[in-house]
Amino acid sequence: ERLIDHDRRAKWTTRRLQESGMWVQLSLSAPRRLARLHLVYGDHYRDRARESELWVRQANVWRKWPMRVVSDLNRFEFINNHPVYGDISRTLVFEPVLTDGLRLVILDANPSFSWTLFQAEKYEEKRD
Repeated sequence: ERLIDHDRRAKWTTRRLQESGMWVQLSLSAPRRLARLHLVYGDHYRDRARESELWVRQANVWRKWPMRVVSDLNRFEFINNHPVYGDISRTLVFEPVLTDGLRLVILDANPSFSWTLFQAEKYEEKRD
């Protein structure tokens, strides 16, 4: 719940060193057509995996989504159409998918750090 509570001061962490195969899951109350996931690391930006993969849940079946997540970070965020520096984050943009759950799975761990995230913000596909 801390990942989706809109409070960037609260954090989620594994409280143990990263390992390949670790995962964090976001469950949605109803299926949504998602196209983007914004991960906020705050001042714990070193606590990210080197590489992860995204899984989606559709009709209670998990499947790997065709994208790899590498450790690139956003230089800044846009808030109210203005660039804002501060919170370190990463935005995953992917082919829109109707899903009721997302799972981020570590492929290449950063074994010197635990896995810490401050916020996960999901965005639905924009429709004209």
